[in-house]
Amino acid sequence: MRRCLLLGLFFSIYLASLGGQDLISSQFLNRYTNAQLFSTFGIPARSGVELYKLQYTTLDAEGLLDTASGLVVVPMTTGPFPLLCHQHGTIDHRDRVPSAELDHFGELYLGSEGFLVSSADFIGCGDSRGYHPYLHAATEASAAIDLLRAVRTFTTQQGIVLDNRLFVTGYSQGGHAAMAAFQQLEQDFSDEFQVTAAVLMSGPYDVTGTMRRLILSETAYDFPGYLGHVAKGYKQVDNSLYNELTDIFKPRYAAVIDRFEHRSDFGLFAMNDTLVAMLTAEFGASIGRFMVQDSVVTAFERADTNNRLYAALEDNNLFNWIPKAPTRLYYCEADEQVPFTNATTTDSIMNALGAQDVASLSLGRTLDHFGCAIPAYLNASTFFKEFRTTSTQTQIEEQKIRIYPNPTTDYLIINAPDLEVVNELTSYKIFDRLGRLLDAGTLKDKQINTQALESGVYLLTLTQQNQIATVKFIK
Repeated sequence: MRRCLLLGLFFSIYLASLGGQDLISSQFLNRYTNAQLFSTFGIPARSGVELYKLQYTTLDAEGLLDTASGLVVVPMTTGPFPLLCHQHGTIDHRDRVPSAELDHFGELYLGSEGFLVSSADFIGCGDSRGYHPYLHAATEASAAIDLLRAVRTFTTQQGIVLDNRLFVTGYSQGGHAAMAAFQQLEQDFSDEFQVTAAVLMSGPYDVTGTMRRLILSETAYDFPGYLGHVAKGYKQVDNSLYNELTDIFKPRYAAVIDRFEHRSDFGLFAMNDTLVAMLTAEFGASIGRFMVQDSVVTAFERADTNNRLYAALEDNNLFNWIPKAPTRLYYCEADEQVPFTNATTTDSIMNALGAQDVASLSLGRTLDHFGCAIPAYLNASTFFKEFRTTSTQTQIEEQKIRIYPNPTTDYLIINAPDLEVVNELTSYKIFDRLGRLLDAGTLKDKQINTQALESGVYLLTLTQQNQIATVKFIK
């Protein structure tokens, strides 16, 4: 078994043994009122937020104990709060992390919406040592999960009350990292954490499919530096992956990638711009395959798992599993960095494997990678707010709710024996697949009128005092 797989197993074993003592320190950083969030960042904030930096123990890329850092965003409202595991996107250099910059839209917006946000800086970034293993699922997951443990300790120390909900989300690289954490949480730590729902946004989940084809195509791609970042990062996990960068890249390009150490003096974007300029000068366009050694191109085109780098990339695909919690994959169709087929392919495979509630959803036909971010976060918050179960509510299992006819045309009839009285005392809400609230009211004669709904799949929630039920239906 390859070392990266063994390391992933070691991460899982180690993580299972860790507890709340992983919190090293907490530091208050800043406070924004809702008015400041709007005037400074354009965030339509429901509340202000307080920001804290946490230091905690986790494993580095070599599997050794390290001190890592992360950001916690606490809403300035009354709890209890749902806990939200957020994973940040690609950063230019190792110091541009959430706990240092304090201006990342995702964390601030989600905190202002009432979520207590836990956002890891990642291994090899912030306070942790070494080079960041970019798009490496095991370390992305371990950094996030260990921070969740530290956050639980922090909130106990601060007298901050959490409810029983845990959400997972992230954008771009954060989409890949969030999917990695989500999979680990469900498959290895379900006795410790129960994920309520997950939204993965514009992430490269299909590394050896969609992303490989993009990098190896003969059409222009203006982000060839990502492949160099991945190759250097994976070598931090497995030093025997290759001997020299020239084993992977042609010498003139390898020299540029070798200069890059994920630091401010020559950051990722500077390295990428240099590669784009070199490729354009030599070939007329930024065609990434031309900077890769011909033997590597051939191995990648053949999907040759005997090639160590290809095999390592394959280990970090994140589509071949079955989520239990409701899952949404948001994307935009004009994304020039992470093609939207990452989401649609992942959706198709997960559903083919038997997933019960996974859907990929387009947020726009003309939005690019940057433009997709804000609508993605807005919709993620809306979707998460469907799940309003708290420690004072009991979730009724879906199979105990009978709704008919389903599919429906004009109305639904509700039969829910575990609800004390299915009548005017029961309130309902109907959401579409984007998480938008379309209808709400109280039941009359155990019926809901659906004539105004368009054809599609919907989520129905029924609430009565301390009980809540959630079920899907089709119009």
